[in-house]
Amino acid sequence: MCMKSRVKGDRPRGAFPERPSSSSRIRPRWGDRPGGRRLRLLTALVLLIGSLLPAAPALATPVLTVRTITWNTIGLDSNAPATGPTRYLVGARVCNTGTSAATNVRATYVWTSANAYLSLAGPSQITVASLAAGACRDVYFDVAVTANAAAFGTSRGYRVDVTADGLGTVSTPTPRQLYIERLVSQNRNATLSLTGPSTVVVGNTYTFSMTGKTATQGYEQLVHSVHFPGSIYELVSVSAAYSSPAGGTNDKLYADACGWDPNPTSPTYRSCIGPVQYPGGKAGGDITVNYTVRVVGTGTATLSALIYDFSGNSYHYNANINAVTHAVTAIRQADLAITKSDSADPVSPGAPLAYTLSVTNNGPSTTTGVTVTDPIPAGTSFVSATTAGGSCSFGAGTVTCDLGTMTSGQTKTITIDLTVAGTATGTLTNTATVTGPDPDPVAANNSATETTAIRTADLAVSMAVDDPTPGEGDLVTYTVTVTNLGGHGAGSVQVTDLLPAGVTYVSDDSAGAYVAATGVWTVGSLAVGASRTLIVTALVDAGTGGSTIT
Repeated sequence: MCMKSRVKGDRPRGAFPERPSSSSRIRPRWGDRPGGRRLRLLTALVLLIGSLLPAAPALATPVLTVRTITWNTIGLDSNAPATGPTRYLVGARVCNTGTSAATNVRATYVWTSANAYLSLAGPSQITVASLAAGACRDVYFDVAVTANAAAFGTSRGYRVDVTADGLGTVSTPTPRQLYIERLVSQNRNATLSLTGPSTVVVGNTYTFSMTGKTATQGYEQLVHSVHFPGSIYELVSVSAAYSSPAGGTNDKLYADACGWDPNPTSPTYRSCIGPVQYPGGKAGGDITVNYTVRVVGTGTATLSALIYDFSGNSYHYNANINAVTHAVTAIRQADLAITKSDSADPVSPGAPLAYTLSVTNNGPSTTTGVTVTDPIPAGTSFVSATTAGGSCSFGAGTVTCDLGTMTSGQTKTITIDLTVAGTATGTLTNTATVTGPDPDPVAANNSATETTAIRTADLAVSMAVDDPTPGEGDLVTYTVTVTNLGGHGAGSVQVTDLLPAGVTYVSDDSAGAYVAATGVWTVGSLAVGASRTLIVTALVDAGTGGSTIT
């Protein structure tokens, strides 16, 4: 047997090389690795390009917030609950802090507990069509207190929920409640004047003004409110000015001068805890307040101003609450307008004619029971009348369309299809009128008239006879040709060719379109440039020799 020796350090053929230990293995740096430098350059280039590209724009979206802006303390007269205030406006401020407008914003008043003495006297939801980015809108709800001494010291929880199209719901802070206090009537608070329009129109916005006074230095808590019934008005904004502190202003009904605690779970609930909102922690003195309202319903209301406060550990209101008043009547008013167009114009006899009517409510109020009447012109026949905004009918020669309710700014369209008589000539005149139940400030646009010209065809008739000198008993042939020389196609064309005395009708080639007894040949429609021919055969009567037959 032959043995092979192996020198140390050699390895058998095909064996893996020995790996150095971790302590002895040398790891190349990133830049020393194959291709490392190229990777570093590529990474730097990508970062450079990324820094030069414009940032993707943020997605525009509305963001809503809401907070309460009225005092949690309301009340009744401490001695005679039925003689003092019983209605209060409870408000919230809705703001859009996003980057695009919020649409169909809805604020809903929600009771969170029960109390038989507190209820809503107006709508529970207020809708704002659009709230621009960065804008705020105040909403106020009309709350009624039952004039009952048992109501004193009771409360009812509430919140205001707000949402909009495509958004979730946000709410005012909770818990919050309305607390019914004993209010003392006194003369140091007083309404001095209450002014504004006496007649207002639904859909419009108006400003009412109140001047009044409080104690010279004002109070820790102050409310200066005019009761605008929620069924008629939406209070949109408030602007107030005070003599104390000098130059003091407010954009709410409520001046929280001392920093009131409205949280019913707090040990300092219904007390001044700061921080103060006005220098000295009081506001008032001589006050001037402007109220901007939007009219949402009809009715007559007598407005009165309530000035009530907290000072000296008690609550007070103006004794002349019912002495300075202002009566206002809210009505609806809708400027209904109608326009009309025709097609075709000019129109051919026998052809279709379409009228398009556009009815617009220029406002300011939404109105109901809008009606359009349109007597069709003589020389036409009714085919149809349609509208997507209501219903139409036809009777006694008149189209009547009931358009129902129309909001301010809304337009509805009516289409009336007619057929022009084949014998119609001259012009067609058509007048449509729109009416509604509410006063219309612009009567001049309640009717619209359209005049349509009727095309006139140039028809020519010629006649020839095959034998101008026939004898008695001979047959003669008359050839009558009618041609439309232009203008437009003619419909219901008739030619009258009564055979003269001295000849007797034998036959014709009209297949019944010619009546020998009357001489009327019914041609029908005749296009521009077209001709029709009638051949009539007659027998020359005996005894006509030597005469001329015409």
